[in-house]
Amino acid sequence: MDSVQTFTADSMHKALTLVRQSLGADAFILSQENQGGLVTIKASVTEMQIPEPIQEVPEPPELVPELILPEPASTADLVFPWAGKTLPELTGAFRVLGASGVGKTSLIIKWLVEWVMHNGPDGALVVATDHHRLGANEPLQLTCQLLGVELVETAEITPRTVVRRDKRLTLIDSCAAELEFHSPVAGVQELTVLSALHSLCALDSQLEVLKQAQPGFLALTHVDQPFASKELLGWLRESNLQPVLTGSSAYVPGGLDVAEEANFAKLMGE
Repeated sequence: MDSVQTFTADSMHKALTLVRQSLGADAFILSQENQGGLVTIKASVTEMQIPEPIQEVPEPPELVPELILPEPASTADLVFPWAGKTLPELTGAFRVLGASGVGKTSLIIKWLVEWVMHNGPDGALVVATDHHRLGANEPLQLTCQLLGVELVETAEITPRTVVRRDKRLTLIDSCAAELEFHSPVAGVQELTVLSALHSLCALDSQLEVLKQAQPGFLALTHVDQPFASKELLGWLRESNLQPVLTGSSAYVPGGLDVAEEANFAKLMGE
């Protein structure tokens, strides 16, 4: 006998009577339907078990390939062209380039003080070209006056202005506004001055502006402040800049060193 039976009558009372007569008083009414004056009841001697919903087993997530990180940046990949020298041993004409606030003028003052302490003031020359900011040259004016160093203030840099036989060291300060119409000068080595405190995005934008000058040397300032050394080191590897100087945000005299692999590695936390 089927577990589910159907009973039809012209009234509910008659349909239920048929159910009790056939299946007994303990029958389970499963459904009822009124249609066309007839009552249809489906009943069973056993209770219908409502199947539990099927639990969908989620598919295991796809295995993500193991991320292979590049080898940590190392100072061994960098070139330090002035390694083994000291500030008093450096001679020639040098022009510092960089954005506002990176420490160009402070770097020149520290370099000049160190050089004059060992070589005297007569062989040094400072050239100031910042005519865009009020009082921009005052620190150089005061420093040169105290040290007895010749200072030239000019809006135009020419070989005749900066490359002089009577001067063993010429330091040229520039302003950020000059970068857009900058042109190299024969006989002058150019240094990009960047701050270790700047974000990588800021460094990228500064380097983009400096590309037309294509300076290969880097002077890194503010190294006495906390900065993201590993990120900066990775950026330096991609920039092709050659570190030559590292400078603090304070300290005169002192606070400026020639970059060598050993001290640069220590600076970067290696």
